[in-house]
Amino acid sequence: PVGLLQEENGNFEGRDTRLHGTVTVRPIEHLRLSLLSGVSRGSGLSGDATTFKHVNTTLNAQGGTASRSTSSGEDRILEGTGTYSDSYGRNNVTLLGGYSYQDFIDESFSAGNFQFPTDLFGYDALQRGTALADGKASLSSSKSGYKLIGFFGRLNYDWENRFLVMGSVRHE
Repeated sequence: PVGLLQEENGNFEGRDTRLHGTVTVRPIEHLRLSLLSGVSRGSGLSGDATTFKHVNTTLNAQGGTASRSTSSGEDRILEGTGTYSDSYGRNNVTLLGGYSYQDFIDESFSAGNFQFPTDLFGYDALQRGTALADGKASLSSSKSGYKLIGFFGRLNYDWENRFLVMGSVRHE
């Protein structure tokens, strides 16, 4: 088992950045309007290689293997809400309504090769493996995206802070 660890090397580097902000205004006493906007981005880069002595390499006569992959994703959001709260004697009412828009994009790329002339390259010289010229190397890429749009509302009613009735609806 220790031999497997010594005959394989790999690395992963990931980065994530998130930036969100909210602006809230109160145009009249019982009304609050809010606008939230933000973006989240993430990316990753990985590499993996096996030596000539690795058990999978020797069993499959691959002469060392190596692969690299990268991926990235982005999520953007814009959400507006309005909240009205007021009391009428012993009755308390809160009405909230809003709109939400999210946009998602994901991309990836990967490549792998084998039959290398030496173990010295690791995963940093994929072009040196002869499986590429033989048409046996792997190569893939993808990109996808979608949007999520929603409308929502909620009504809270309570009487003397003792009895609460709540209703909510959301449509996407």
